[in-house]
Formats: sequence, C-alpha cells, structure tokens
Amino acid sequence: MMPTHVTFQATVLVFVISLLSAPQSATAAFQAVTAREADELVRYHNKARDEVGVGPVEWSPALARFAQEWADEVARTGRIGHRPGEGQFAQKYGENIAWGSGGGFDVLTGARSWYEEKESYTPGTPIPEDFRDFKAGHYTQMVWKDSTEIGAGRAVIQTGDRKGSLFVVCNYNPRGNMVGEKPFLATGDTRGGDARGGGETASAKLGSTSLRVLEPIDVEGPFPDLVREVEVGDVVQLQVAYPARPPYPLEASVRSSNRALAALFVTSNGGRVAEPGTVTKRGVVGDDCNFSAFVRASNPGEAKAVVTAIYPDGTKKEVPFVFKVNDRGGVKNRR
Repeated sequence: MMPTHVTFQATVLVFVISLLSAPQSATAAFQAVTAREADELVRYHNKARDEVGVGPVEWSPALARFAQEWADEVARTGRIGHRPGEGQFAQKYGENIAWGSGGGFDVLTGARSWYEEKESYTPGTPIPEDFRDFKAGHYTQMVWKDSTEIGAGRAVIQTGDRKGSLFVVCNYNPRGNMVGEKPFLATGDTRGGDARGGGETASAKLGSTSLRVLEPIDVEGPFPDLVREVEVGDVVQLQVAYPARPPYPLEASVRSSNRALAALFVTSNGGRVAEPGTVTKRGVVGDDCNFSAFVRASNPGEAKAVVTAIYPDGTKKEVPFVFKVNDRGGVKNRR
C-alpha cells in the first residue's frame, strides 16, 4: 500500500501506511512508548471504535515489543515501510505506520492521521480486492470489529532522506482489513434500536462473509468428541437445539477459550442478533427450539467455543465446540 500524505499546518509533514507498529529506539532524545502514551493511544482507539459500535481494544506488551523491533530496524536502515511477509521480520499482525518531522509529531499525532481517513470511508463498504487504491485502510484497521489488542512503538530514523524523522508503528491482533468484509456494521445494514447490536440480522452483520454451518447439537447432549478443522478467516455457525418443552432457554452467550477464535454474536433461529460476544437480550432465544452462535477463526491454534443456554431460574447449560484453526495458505486476503 502506497503512503498517504497528510500535511499538518506548516510545521509537520506526516506520511501514513497501514499494517504494523513499533516503539521508538531508546536514545538520549527519545524513549520507547511510555505508559501515558500507551494509555492515550488505547483511549483514542476506543473512542473511534465506540463511534461505530465495536468493542474496545487493550494494550498488549507483547505487541509493543514486536512493534518496537520493527521500528528499531527501520530507524537503523532508514528504509520506511511495513514488515515483509516472510523472513526474519515476517509480519504476524495488522499494522498502521506513520512518520513525520517537527516538534508537533508524536505517537498520538500518527493515530490522528489514521483516524482522519474516516472521511474517505463510506460505512457499509467491504474491503476491496485492490487494497492499494483504498484510501481508508488505516482507519478501518483502527475500528476493525475483531481486533482486541494493540501495541505500538516509535524510533528516530538514523540515516537516509528521512534522518531525524520519528517513525511510529501500531500492531493489531487479530489483524483486520480482510478483503470482502466490512470493518463494522453500518447503520444502513438494518441495525435495530439497540446501539450494541440488538435488532440486526445475522446476514447483515456478516456482510458477504461465507459461513461454515455445523449440524445442530442438542443442549442436553451427547456432545461429539470431535476436533473440527477450520482456516483463519472462516466464520462458523454453531447451531444449538433444545427440547420442545418448557422451560425454554431465555438467554444465550458464546465465548472462546483463547484468541484462536473470536466470539461474534448469538442469534435466534429467525436471525435476530443479540449483543455481540456476550449474554444476549431477553427474547433472542425464541420458541423455535433452535438458536445459533457465530465465531471467527482468527489465529492458528486450538481453541474451544462454548455456547451457554441460560434458563429463567438461572440454570446454565453449556455446549462445547472444539476447533483446530489452520493458517490459510498465504495472506492474500488479510491486510
């Protein structure tokens, strides 16, 4: 993706790209991202994410170390760009980068330049196949619905044409900007009155994403001793059936054991969507004796998705689904 050029008044020239982030080298003049800066960056991201109704991100020290490693390498070589797809510095996460000179440029300035791309994004637009011509990739990564953690770094470039400029990187896990998918549900995609997601339809929320639909499992069991294999990027519909006799489940939830799977949302059989990834609202589990939960395969590894049916007396019944998430061949559809 080619850099976007953004000018801040007459004093700061900022260049931004979308993919990864890293803290600055510790020199006499600069240090790595401070705790205060990390907090500001997280809060700034979460404000942008809250505007479009997606969940918050948290700071990841591991991502920050990963980001700093690349910032240090860029500072050493003077070659500005994203991590490569392979080799010693192979990319693993989503990434936004920015660089600039002048006393007014810092980590938060870089994040503001990414956010300003919001003006170039039409809500409800899927990520295009030709990502190079997409003008809002930094913004869509900031607000990507599945990203749950960030880490950032910075470094002063030591050589080349950009010597003395500050290089900023921010990493995102799980990564976003998947081709054909929407970063978040647009208001025009039949969002209902509940700002957190109630009243949407599953098809609208998933956009053009293709599903892997599993056969229904009865909430009473037995539960198959089966490890289902999926690929990174797959969305899986977990169907749960319950007996056609009272008491019926009143609510439901879905959770994942680790970051190999991202819990998305629960729907009734009629497709009404509840609060994403958490306990649903009353009435979402209908009297049709069937409901569904949706998860996305986000990172390679093994994970368990647990769908919980909650009854009027507070009783909970859990239905486990075990997955092995395989890395998709190449990263053509991931940014």
